[in-house]
Amino acid sequence: MNKALTPQAISCLRRIRSWRYAINASSQQYRDAIDTALALLAGGDPTGAEARFRNILTIAPDHAEAWHGLACVARVRNLPGQAVALAGKALAQPTTGDAQRARFHITLGAALSEAGQGDAAVAALNVAILLEPRDPRAHAALGQARWRAGRADDAILAYERAVELAADDTAYRQELASILLAEKHYDASLIHFAHLAISHAHDPAAHANHGAALFEAGHLQAAAQALRRAETLGPPTAPTSNNLGLVAMASGDLRSARQAFETAVAIAPADRRIAGNYATLLTEWGENEQAAALFRRIADGQVDEEAVRARFNLGTLDLAVGRMREGWVGYEARLQLLKPARPGPTWHGEETSEPVLITVEQGLGDIVQFLRYLPKAAMRAPLVLDMPEEVQGLVAMMPALDGMWGERLRFGRQAGLQCPLLSLPYVLSQDELPSAVPYLASAQAVVPGRVGIAWAGNPGYRFDRRRSLSLAAIEPLLNVAGPSFLSLQKGVECPAAMESMPLDRLAATAAAIASCDLVISVDTVIAHIAGALGRPTWLLNRFGGDWRWRGPDWYGCVRMFQATTPDLPDQAWPPVIEAATTALKAWSGGIFRG
Repeated sequence: MNKALTPQAISCLRRIRSWRYAINASSQQYRDAIDTALALLAGGDPTGAEARFRNILTIAPDHAEAWHGLACVARVRNLPGQAVALAGKALAQPTTGDAQRARFHITLGAALSEAGQGDAAVAALNVAILLEPRDPRAHAALGQARWRAGRADDAILAYERAVELAADDTAYRQELASILLAEKHYDASLIHFAHLAISHAHDPAAHANHGAALFEAGHLQAAAQALRRAETLGPPTAPTSNNLGLVAMASGDLRSARQAFETAVAIAPADRRIAGNYATLLTEWGENEQAAALFRRIADGQVDEEAVRARFNLGTLDLAVGRMREGWVGYEARLQLLKPARPGPTWHGEETSEPVLITVEQGLGDIVQFLRYLPKAAMRAPLVLDMPEEVQGLVAMMPALDGMWGERLRFGRQAGLQCPLLSLPYVLSQDELPSAVPYLASAQAVVPGRVGIAWAGNPGYRFDRRRSLSLAAIEPLLNVAGPSFLSLQKGVECPAAMESMPLDRLAATAAAIASCDLVISVDTVIAHIAGALGRPTWLLNRFGGDWRWRGPDWYGCVRMFQATTPDLPDQAWPPVIEAATTALKAWSGGIFRG
């Protein structure tokens, strides 16, 4: 989002407005001095403001508004402890009535929240609301305190009340929209961002923020329109160009994405988040050395989220070229980007009789890919598998685990030690891919000539438009004479030209895949299950593609049909389908001649 409307700037605007209208001199004698101090504070001179408030207190030490002004100065200086004490001093002086005391409680509550005293902050702000129930500042401050305390639903209710009381207030509506977006209440959030874009039609920041929100909600075309509107209203900004790059990348327009990221980097060369996005795009272009250099620069000597993400990406670059030992070290950085693990000691791969809880993360394809490491882990420690029920059905199809159930292996949610499934190759010091492939087995007989096809992934995935195909796009494959086609596409009506089997559970999907002579799939869990079963698999892969398909063959049975140009999907995919269709004709001829 644009700098003009960052949460920090919005918070500052809200504070300044609160000071400007909350501090009313109790007498004409001090009004000019108070107004001067407030003007200095709003203008970014807290030192000058403090001097004037203290001048008042040397003459009138019980002047409540001056004490309150000092509390506001302390908040500007990010000294919440001092602000709490000074707001308390203001409340200890004689005041002019409920409205004034309510304003002082607002400052006290906001400072308490900033000091990490959430319960006390809420109590102070509730007093303010009792004194002045129609003061939107009290409700907005309560919303901020609730949000800081991790109580998103209560924060939303408080901000909604603030917006109701001050419908034209930009800052309150912006904060409400941002919280709704963070909580993935996309429709409600977009209503407010659209309202701001309409009411501030000539403000590029309003359109840029609307575009960023539309991108988060998955409305790529509308997001691009809003972001381009922002560009027409003012000079290019790094955040807007960066967001245009992300939208173009998700849409499969890698050339436009590159242009946008390069613009953003030129405007803000020190912005490590933008540099990270650009480096990620470079990996899609296959420019791995340049990408790695950028990631190393971002990570060098830093410990923040951008550095962690860069280390993770460096790990995937290593894995993609077979540098497994270095790759697994970098891959572990992902854990710092996830929600904190449940409390308890971590297993580091040593032999132990203490049960180890194996947890899962990321997508189903990742889980299937890493199931191969369970047998070796179970040789070193008893395992308790905390996995979704549908994954449990696949684990039960692993012959290498036969005979381990009970004493060495069980499903559950509690154990003395813990380790993520995707960390197993790291803790087990795996320098090479395990050779035991296939590692899933099914009793389902192969139907000669049957070709299973999966043409699309989860549409909720941000970059799904780059990897998924329409049914019309794969029609040339379905027109090949000879094979019988089985739909492996869950959640859609089976086309007339294809057979169907139950796909309600992953184990059922695996059985359907096991019945196929050949599987043709885009990059989804279907490709991973087919590989784990050892079925011949043709992967229809986008330009660039995920790291796991770029280097070592994880399954030994996957043939790649990959887009070779960074064109838009409707231009990049036809040559891929044409090549796969030609190969399928040859495959079909060989099958049926035999």
